Amino acid sequence: MQLELGRLTRDVELQTQLFITLQEQVELSKIKELDETPTLTILDQAVPPLYKDKPRRKRIVIIASFFGAIGAVAFSLLRHVFRAN
Repeated sequence: MQLELGRLTRDVELQTQLFITLQEQVELSKIKELDETPTLTILDQAVPPLYKDKPRRKRIVIIASFFGAIGAVAFSLLRHVFRAN
């Protein structure tokens, strides 16, 4: 009976140590999982705007056309002046 009691006591201690080790590993894996998850909180859903604000294409085209016309006239005049000489 004493031998059986000793063997069962050792088995209980072994099982207890195994349980403690596995429980520690579970806790460590939970902590690791929390560290790896991103902490991003979405406050509101995204809503597309009703109309576009920028870039203002119409203004860009008008300004580019204006400077292009001035550049073309200047180039034409300079070319005419330097050919005359």
